[in-house]
Amino acid sequence: MAAATAPLLDSHLQGGILSVPVGSDLNLVQQLKKANLEVLEGAKNNLPDNDSLLAAKKIKHLAVSLHPEDILIILISGGGSALLPLPKEGLTLEDKLDAIKKLTRAGATINELNHVRIALSDLKGGQLAALSGTKQVVTLILSDIIGDPVHLIASGPTVQPLPVNTCDIIEKYGLTDKLSTKILQYLMDNIKCQSLDTSHVQNLVIGNNTKALEAAAEKAKELGYFPCILSNSVSGEVADVSNFYSTLARVWHKKDRLNELISQSKFPITMPPAAVCDMQSIIFICGGEPTVALKGQGQGGRNQELALRVAKTLPEGCTFLSAGTDGIDGPTPAAGAVCDRSNLRSDLDTFLANNDSYSYLRESDGDLIQTGHTGTNVMDIHLLHVCNI
Repeated sequence: MAAATAPLLDSHLQGGILSVPVGSDLNLVQQLKKANLEVLEGAKNNLPDNDSLLAAKKIKHLAVSLHPEDILIILISGGGSALLPLPKEGLTLEDKLDAIKKLTRAGATINELNHVRIALSDLKGGQLAALSGTKQVVTLILSDIIGDPVHLIASGPTVQPLPVNTCDIIEKYGLTDKLSTKILQYLMDNIKCQSLDTSHVQNLVIGNNTKALEAAAEKAKELGYFPCILSNSVSGEVADVSNFYSTLARVWHKKDRLNELISQSKFPITMPPAAVCDMQSIIFICGGEPTVALKGQGQGGRNQELALRVAKTLPEGCTFLSAGTDGIDGPTPAAGAVCDRSNLRSDLDTFLANNDSYSYLRESDGDLIQTGHTGTNVMDIHLLHVCNI
């Protein structure tokens, strides 16, 4: 985003600070430094750390030091929550990280995680915009959340948050007795939302999952396939999502069964055209962000686990791809995986039970998708190539 924005601003750009993930494109980093921008890498494995904490402190200092006649341009994309992790006064980064890790392992959704992050943060939930000394803030946003809720993307540093009882989220996942008293007290104190003045802010969503799916469909056409976009709102536990895709591969050409599958889906589906049933090379395209309730201690990510679970019950000749558009899936160097039944090993269930999808796929030639950081994040993309059976 910064690489595209900086040349447009040209001499109007007086300076800035970028908090970017560890492992970002080195050439881009060097290019941005020449544009009078300070580039700080942090949040390894998409987790807040001392490096991203330092970046957040510098961003806060810059915002506070601006004059009314300045214009503050804020670029937000997926991963922003981990890259702007300044806790409220009295909390440490470790306090906050412990709470988020426990919620993540329990299977909390991205929306729930971000509501808790907002309650524990000094810059999220509109606070970055509110403390700025300038009279004009323009925020350009790449959405990594279903439905593009600007108050939750990167935990909404320039948007007034909605009132949410975060204690209910903690109770929902049975964590009331597992979090520190200090964290629970902060959540209780923040049940009532502070009213912030964000009238000087323009929040603009410039990219989202829908755009990614449309681009994938265009590429599929170029390659001679018939693309069919079904949903940009795939959510829920990967076990349930995998059942949907496996069933779709078996019944897509049977209208009655297809109608039944779509009616029972836990996320919105657009009914494919009747002509689809006569196609020989169709690719169903979906996007969203499923979750994994972690039970094991293995290394993996939701995309790699989803691809393996779908492949287990795919019909012969069908292929499934699941990947994160940011190029990183969980604490692994892979973006996701592309799988079919042909090369699955008999020990797959053992690896899945331990949430160890990366270790399994690392031993399978060609199944992992490895792109490195892409510089963007508009959630995940799922491709299902089916054969006419």
